[in-house]
Amino acid sequence: MAHDLFIVADDHPLFRDGLVRLLAQGRPDAVIEEAATLDEALRLARSQRPAGILLDLMYSSDNQWASITDWRQEFPASLLVVVSMCEDPLVAVLPKGCLLYTSDAADEEDSV
Repeated sequence: MAHDLFIVADDHPLFRDGLVRLLAQGRPDAVIEEAATLDEALRLARSQRPAGILLDLMYSSDNQWASITDWRQEFPASLLVVVSMCEDPLVAVLPKGCLLYTSDAADEEDSV
């Protein structure tokens, strides 16, 4: 039986671990891969088409920004959820194909 693959990509290990644990609780049969860099996340996603990608927008170690448009075009069938410190979701991700955006500093009611 095939299990859905989810990728959790964030450059902060503690935050990434928390997302993995939450996802594992909600989807106990899922295969969850972790990525600390944008390049690592892209390699994982290209190796097997993921059911879902939880993606940080900004990676501090290499000063890279994730292009939501590029991710959406390359992985159109994947659920794309952005969790980031960027506080302008309407400009940053929502019009570009992201299903859910939440700031990692947001309160519960701030997710859009």
